[in-house]
Amino acid sequence: MAERDPGTEALHDAIAAHFPGIRDAADGAILVGWVVVAEWMSPDGRRWLADTRPPTTSRWAAHGMLLDTLTTHARQQPC
Repeated sequence: MAERDPGTEALHDAIAAHFPGIRDAADGAILVGWVVVAEWMSPDGRRWLADTRPPTTSRWAAHGMLLDTLTTHARQQPC
């Protein structure tokens, strides 16, 4: 069994409670998977991306979510 990580649990709770546009939670929908990508910058200006996901979201599922977002949702929502 995976060790519990308070940071990951806090992210899960925040996403479940505050994700924009999701109204079904009141009807019993629950958050079952997610991936977060964040951009970081060091004091010297170097930038990089980092991602995280809960132990319940497999690596391949996270990659699929990211690919779906890039290919499907990007066409539906103007930049």
